[in-house]
Amino acid sequence: MQVRRCCFFFLLAWIGADLATKFQYVVMAFLTLALLSFYIGGIRQWDTVL
Repeated sequence: MQVRRCCFFFLLAWIGADLATKFQYVVMAFLTLALLSFYIGGIRQWDTVL
């Protein structure tokens, strides 16, 4: 019984860590897109007269 419980918690932790890693990649992609859009907007609105 204890071995089953230990294996269950190990698999749960393994799957949770895998999902957390994938979620981290999604968050990093959104942050990269946000920075890219920020810089593109700044370049398009750049005033060369100043």
